Amino acid sequence: MKAFSISIILLWILFAALQWNDPDPWLWMPIYLSVVGLYAGFIMYPEKTKIWLRTSLILSAAFSAGTVLAAMQIQNLSFDDEVTRETGGLILSAIASRVPSYLIRKKESSAIPKG
Repeated sequence: MKAFSISIILLWILFAALQWNDPDPWLWMPIYLSVVGLYAGFIMYPEKTKIWLRTSLILSAAFSAGTVLAAMQIQNLSFDDEVTRETGGLILSAIASRVPSYLIRKKESSAIPKG
């Protein structure tokens, strides 16, 4: 999990850096860096599972809602369109932010004795 988390952190830092010359970096850089913060916290404080579970679910829900709102603005499905690319970034962020909650729940359910 640690290697996966580090890979996600590096990839999402790259995503945030690519937004520097975007017309609205003030919006997209914090979105991508919030995923970085989630994974960095998950690595640094793995025992605080309730915080990371809640944070993961909140970010995933927010990114999913943003995906729906952005998708409603798509005029034509083309990667030349800014909104289409931004929707893709939101979809990837929603998926990436959901992974820690899945892993936490899987770990907690396997820790419960089957009796």
